[in-house]
Amino acid sequence: MVALSGAHTIGFSHCKAFSSNIGNDTHYSPRFSQALKQACADYPKNPTLFIFNDIMTPNKFDNLYYQNLPKGLGLLESDHGLYNDPRTRPFVELYAKDQNKFFQDFAEAKYLWDRDWEERRD
Repeated sequence: MVALSGAHTIGFSHCKAFSSNIGNDTHYSPRFSQALKQACADYPKNPTLFIFNDIMTPNKFDNLYYQNLPKGLGLLESDHGLYNDPRTRPFVELYAKDQNKFFQDFAEAKYLWDRDWEERRD
């Protein structure tokens, strides 16, 4: 699941998905938390507001998502959980250092996920 969570390196999340955590979750960096508050301030009036999951390279499939997690730049609660859980942190650290390993593990995990999904559909 840690490798598959790397899909968060592209795409976006609507403010509704995380806005209740802003200010309450100490895992956000203070500057990032403040920026999220400002960016999502009008979300009750405009539920289409969103933030890119990876603020550095939102349209590039890379490992910066993992590099950002220790800095408190994860957007979703599940992102924070990956880094803060001692069972998954080693994988976050590995993928942050080794983009090729992330690509390899992501491809394998995605293949297995898709295969299992197809088997369940039959």
